[in-house]
Amino acid sequence: MTTSQSLRTEVAQSWLGHIEPIEQLLNKLFGVVSPKLHLAVSQAMEKVRWEQLPIGSKSQPHTKIAEVARHWPSAFPGISVISNRASICHLDINGHKEWYDFLVAAGTYKKCWFRFPDLDLRLEYLPGTVVALNG
Repeated sequence: MTTSQSLRTEVAQSWLGHIEPIEQLLNKLFGVVSPKLHLAVSQAMEKVRWEQLPIGSKSQPHTKIAEVARHWPSAFPGISVISNRASICHLDINGHKEWYDFLVAAGTYKKCWFRFPDLDLRLEYLPGTVVALNG
């Protein structure tokens, strides 16, 4: 686990404050979707926050990671942002069958579809939609 340099800025701290309500909702959904995994991840993040889990490196000592983790509003240890409406089909090769990716649709668009070509399935994917994918 490493921290982003940009998370230490005032702008990033403001952004973290703005996403906190949705992250809290996602934490609750995570607890419903996979209670045991949610508990394990939450406990691990608490240990990171209070330096009880010594992770890090020379460039990212655990004290710096813990400092950022104390402001992190999510049970999930990371976040990725995709800022377009069309993505090519892909397979998450870094995923594990025990893990989940929560995809959150946000914005003001009026038309979008989440497609699963292998299943011949197309689902409406409008702002406010959350999809939990396993593995």
